[in-house]
Amino acid sequence: MDKFVSTVENHEIPLHPLDTQAAFLNVPYHFFYPNTNQSDDFMPNDVLRESFYRALERFPILAGYLRSEGTGKTTVVVDRNDLNMPEYLESTSNVLFSELQDAKFHHSSWPNGLSTTGPITVASANGRIKLMNVHVVRLKDNTGVVIFVSMPHYVVDGTGFFSFVELWGKLCTVERTLDTVLMQQTDELEFVFDRDLISRSLPTERKPLDTETVNVYTGFSPLAEWLAWLSPNTRGNVLSKAKFSSNVVSHTF
Repeated sequence: MDKFVSTVENHEIPLHPLDTQAAFLNVPYHFFYPNTNQSDDFMPNDVLRESFYRALERFPILAGYLRSEGTGKTTVVVDRNDLNMPEYLESTSNVLFSELQDAKFHHSSWPNGLSTTGPITVASANGRIKLMNVHVVRLKDNTGVVIFVSMPHYVVDGTGFFSFVELWGKLCTVERTLDTVLMQQTDELEFVFDRDLISRSLPTERKPLDTETVNVYTGFSPLAEWLAWLSPNTRGNVLSKAKFSSNVVSHTF
C-alpha cells in the first residue's frame, strides 16, 4: 500500500451528469473461484493483495473522496495527504465450495458477512463514502475463494468496474507467472477518468430526442431538486431507508 501512496498525484475529477444519474447505487459483484486442483497455494492472499494495490495505481480515482457543491454537482478529490483508501478485507469461512455449488450459489448459502456494502451508497464508519469495498473470503479447507467487490456509480459504470477487476486479475497472473508478454500488455493499457471526454466525443449530428425524454431532463421536479441539494452522505441515508418500502429482487448470472 505504501508504494501505491507514493504514486498518487493530487488532482480533482468533476463528475459528469451521467455519473450522478444512478450515483446513489453501488455496483456490487460476487466472484466464486473453485480450487479444482486442490492446490495448497491457490490464489494466495498476499498475491491478491499486492496485485490489488498495483491495479489501484492505475485507478487512483478509487482512493479519492466526494465533494459536493449542493446543487447536484460532485467532484472526486484525490489528495495523497488525505486519501480515502478502499476497504480491503480478508477472512476465512467454514463453508465448503461444494456447499455453494449444491445450493446453486443461492445467497442463503454464502459465508456470513460476505457482502460488506448494500445496494445503496452510504457512508462508512469514518463518515466518508468509500469508492471501493473488497472482501476476500477463503473457504473451508481452501476449497475455493469468494471475492466481493463493490464500487459506487459515482465513479464507475459497468465498463469501468470490470476494467479494474480485469486489470487486477491480469496483474495477479503476472505476479504468479512472471509472464513478460502479459506484463507488457497491462503496462500499455490506458485508462482515462476525464468525464468531459464524453461531451467532447459526442457527434455534432444527433437524432432529436423524443418529447418524453426532453420532459424528463428539462422538467422541474421538487423531489429531484431536493435530492440534488442533499450531500452524498445524506442522500444515501434517505434512499437507504426509502428502499425498504418496497421489495428488492436481485439476480445471479
